[in-house]
Order: sequence, then C-alpha cells, then structure tokens
Amino acid sequence: MLRYVWIGSCYTESASTYASGADVIEAFYPWLSAIDTVKTYNPNAIVLQYFDLPFTLGQYDYPGMTSICMNNGWLLKDSSGNYVMYGSLYLWDIGNPNARAWVINMLEQNILAHPSLDGTRLDDYQATLNYFYNLGLNPPMNPRTGTAWTSQDVCNAVIAFTNALKQTTNKMVFANGIQNGGYFFDSSQTSYWTQVFTSSSLDGIMSEGLFSNPPYTSNPNWVSESYWLNSVNYLVWLQNNWMTSGNKYEITIAEDAQADQAGLPSFLPSGATPQQYMTFCYASELLTVQHSYSCMDAAAYTFNSDGFYQSLFSKNISGSLGTPIGSYSITSGTHLYTRQFSSGMVIVNPTGTAYSMTIGTGYKNAISGSTVASSITVQGNTAVILLKSA
Repeated sequence: MLRYVWIGSCYTESASTYASGADVIEAFYPWLSAIDTVKTYNPNAIVLQYFDLPFTLGQYDYPGMTSICMNNGWLLKDSSGNYVMYGSLYLWDIGNPNARAWVINMLEQNILAHPSLDGTRLDDYQATLNYFYNLGLNPPMNPRTGTAWTSQDVCNAVIAFTNALKQTTNKMVFANGIQNGGYFFDSSQTSYWTQVFTSSSLDGIMSEGLFSNPPYTSNPNWVSESYWLNSVNYLVWLQNNWMTSGNKYEITIAEDAQADQAGLPSFLPSGATPQQYMTFCYASELLTVQHSYSCMDAAAYTFNSDGFYQSLFSKNISGSLGTPIGSYSITSGTHLYTRQFSSGMVIVNPTGTAYSMTIGTGYKNAISGSTVASSITVQGNTAVILLKSA
C-alpha cells in the first residue's frame, strides 16, 4: 500500500513536514511556490496540480479563462442558446479541439511548467452524461452534432483531453470521478469507464466514496454490506484489468475521518471513531491490493496529532504483512471477509453485527501489539489487521 496525502491549501511549514512520508500530494494553483518546500522534504513524491475539469473559472483555475472561452465561442449552451452554468461558473466545450488545445497549452505554460509539479489531478471527471447530471444540469447542445450531448460524446471528449494533456505535457494525469463500486458497475456507466481505462493514457483514478457516504453527507451512517462489496470488487477489477499495464495508481479517499476545515463537523459514521474508520478503510483496501500503486487519502485526518494515520502506513504494519496470498474470501457462517498475507492477515466486518471466527495461534494485533487468541470476535463495522508473531 502506498500513502496519499491531501495537502490542499494547508501549505505551511508544519503541513509540509507531513508530506515527507507521502507518495502522492496535491497542489493548488495559488500556492505553487510552496511545492518546492514539499519536494525538499520528499523529492520522490508525486505532486499533482488540481484542475476542475468542467469549469472555466473554478476556485483554483487559471484567471481569464472565462473571457477567452466566451470570445472564442467555447462555452456550452442549452437548446435556447443560453449559457449553461453551475451557479456562477461557466462550462467550457471539452469536445472542441481548439478549446482543448488552448486549455492544455495554458496548463503546460502557466502551471505545469513549474519544475516541482509532476502532473495534473482532474476533478469532476466523468465518462458519461453524469459530467452534467452530477452538477444538476441537463445535457447542453453539442455544437458539432446540433443535438444534445450523449454519454458517448462525453466519453470521447474526456479521452481526447486526457490523451492530449498527457502527450503535450509529458506529465502524469490523475482523475477523480468514480464515486464507488456500485457506480462503476451500473449498466449506464461500465462500458464508458471501461473505454477510459482501455483507451486513455490516464495514470491514476481517485474515488471519494468507496467505503463511506459521499463527502459532507448530513447524518452519515455506515454503508451497507452490498455497497461496500461493490466497491471492493471494483478495486479488484482495477487490479486485474487496468493496473496490470504499468504504473497505474488507484487512490481511495477516506475523507470522512475528519472535517477538512476547522470548525466544520466530522462526517464520520454515527458512533464511529476516526481510528475505527481509518482501519476499516485501510483493511478493506488490503483485501484487494495486488500492485504497489494502491493509495489512500485521509484528508484532514492526515494532520491529526495522534499519529495514527502515519502508523498505518509504517513498516511496522503495512510492510510487515508481507505479500498477499490469493484473493479475499468469506468465512463460512459469517460476514467476515478475510485475506491471507505471507506474514499476517486482515479481517473486515462490513455489517453492523459482531461475528467470530477461528484463526489459529501465533497472531498479534498489528496496531495494539497484543497477542490474539485462536478465536477472534470482530465487532460490526470494524476491521482487524493481524501479524504473525515472531
């Protein structure tokens, strides 16, 4: 397992020290000068520039993009000829080759030219009409067809943009778009996302809700076993069908562990602790990992002073498990999902009911260090990481 840290706008000296153990870090346009500090702490870290793909003027996008797109006729309109807008933000025509070329040139010359940046993280990246639906918008008119955009139109456009960005900048391209496994396996989504994975030069895919409610959900609860299992199987699909082709990264965002900003409430499931939630997400990921490019992001919890997040990724836990042995399995008569490693095992209970299983002797809890009996009870919505005793 690799480690992903969401630095965000926290570019202070103390925040940069947290980046010293990170493998992938996200940067934002106004703070580009600070990423050199991050690289000083960790020269091997992959630093990605944030870019909100659909919009001409998001919080961190290049100033002046709106007027340039408007003057060139690169803004999307509805059937009545009105600009399609998300609040005060315009949507640019990602299907227009000239618009794509200008945006990519802007990114290359004004942002990605910074030597400490290794690539781009594209937000709100979708391969279907959810590119618009997720924003509460109906599909606008496609100027090239004279009819409303289709999912195939969107798929073709994002693939073309991804490939052109990669080819022009010769830097990495990550995308944040697949919310959870059920979303990927939905019949209206699978074929288009499969095209993205097979036909684009995407280097990394991020997911914000694999094992949790969508971010910032009011009154969050633990997700159902079926929801969780779809996400586990989606990660298995990625490992078997996409991550085999080279250095492809998968990032699970576990951002419900703590609010992103001071003063905001936590979005943990009711009654859960951050440590419980982080261990649950981490172990769920371990059920699927086959390659060394799987990552996890804990959002603001990364900076928690208790050090728990850092301990999960230390050699004492992730490194000591050894290599995975086979695939995950379900213990008969329970809802416990287990996976063996050469030097340990993980057990995940994605239900609200406690279950017990026999594991044999010679194990200790990887987090607490305490010896574990030959029979173990795993409480609901918790996970256990076990190491073989020396």
